[in-house]
Amino acid sequence: MIGISKIRIGKYIMFEKIDCTQAQQSQPHDDKVKVVTDFGLIKNNILGIEENNMNRLLQNNTDLFVYFEGKVPVGMMWGHRGSCYIKGPRISIYQNDDVVYLFWIYILPEYRQKGVFTKLKDFFFSYYNGMKGFTAFVSPTNEIMRNQLKKSGFVESKRLLYMNFWNKSFLFDKPLHRESIVRIESENKHNLPVI
Repeated sequence: MIGISKIRIGKYIMFEKIDCTQAQQSQPHDDKVKVVTDFGLIKNNILGIEENNMNRLLQNNTDLFVYFEGKVPVGMMWGHRGSCYIKGPRISIYQNDDVVYLFWIYILPEYRQKGVFTKLKDFFFSYYNGMKGFTAFVSPTNEIMRNQLKKSGFVESKRLLYMNFWNKSFLFDKPLHRESIVRIESENKHNLPVI
């Protein structure tokens, strides 16, 4: 992403996981992973979540999954069911309520390569057992996340280029190979939940 004053330009690759028929556990099972609804559990951490952002997200049908070592939060992953508006790039995602948008995955550097992502991911998919599909946007330069999503059964479905100039947004959407379960456009024309 390039940002100059009131101009923002960026690229994403959209990933989708549609065939969700694999055997999933009906109940999330890792005691170190929690669905967090109270900022008090993580306010003194270094995951970079501001209280106002967390409250806005949690009020918009969004779930926060946090991995704890003792009482210390060391990793997180967010999920949103249904359509939403992504505030930064100003992209609207239109999807059914049985499709989950996976976003804002972060593991503290000293806990990477120690299975935290895998435990968060397994808990996430167990929690959303029965959903029709999953979507995620990833920067083309984020090879680690692109590979992790592919290992989890996601496929690249679109390439996106967005440009925001002051109050105007432009979105260039290039589908890859097949029909998508998601429709995307610029701006929040339909008052979607903001994430």
